[in-house]
Formats: sequence, structure tokens, C-alpha cells
Amino acid sequence: MVLFFEAARRCSDHRIGSPAHSSTLLLVMSASEAAAGSDPPGDVSCIRDVEISEELTLHIGEQHTLEDEAGACVWDAALVLCHFLIKQHEIGRKLIAGKRIIELGSGTGAAGLTAAALGASQVVLTDKDHLIPHIKANIQR
Repeated sequence: MVLFFEAARRCSDHRIGSPAHSSTLLLVMSASEAAAGSDPPGDVSCIRDVEISEELTLHIGEQHTLEDEAGACVWDAALVLCHFLIKQHEIGRKLIAGKRIIELGSGTGAAGLTAAALGASQVVLTDKDHLIPHIKANIQR
């Protein structure tokens, strides 16, 4: 499978304990997905919020219309990881800041987007071709 990378930037003046920060998000997709150039889906069933700080909340969409698809929802384990990383960051243990992160089987991208918000220098999100438009939509939210 040929892989392409699409770069996106998330910037904010509200990073925890740091000045404005940007992370490079790389979305891994197949050649067929890149050629299709599909638009982000509009079938968001619900939004799960991940509060990074009082000023910054990630809004992660779930697509319940993808029946029997594990990657279309935010798993509780992802939320636990997100909240663990946020709490560690708040107490000064910046486990993610400045690191390069790859999330295999990103699904909705909740953990990877949290890593980007916490100051990771580069985040790579990967999943099956049919989930890429959903990850793109969550990056844009």
C-alpha cells in the first residue's frame, strides 16, 4: 500500500503553561483515499468533549452510523489516557511536550489530538481508509 501524508497545523494561545504552540499532525492514508479526496462526513452522531484546559476543549465526533466499527467511537480507554496525560501535564510532568507521537489505529483521533494540544512536536494518526474522513473531520473541529 502506498502511503501519503497530509499535514495540518493546530495552533493556540491557550496551551497549558506555554506560549503559543503548534503541532504538526500527519494523517496516514492510502493512495486510493488520497486520490478520492473525500470530504469529511456529516454523519456525526454525538460529540465527546476532552477538556484540555479552561480555555481549550477538543470536540471529538463519533459516527454511530458505521455499524460494527470499533474506530467510529471514542473508547473509554482513550478518554482515560487523555485525562491521565492532561493531569500529568497540569502537575508539571510534561510527558508529551516536544515528543513525536504515532497513534496506530487512531479511530476518532482523540488520544493523538490530545497529544497535539499538550505540545507534541509531531503527531501521526493512522487507521483504515474508510475512517480517515472521520479523523480529518475531528482535526478540523
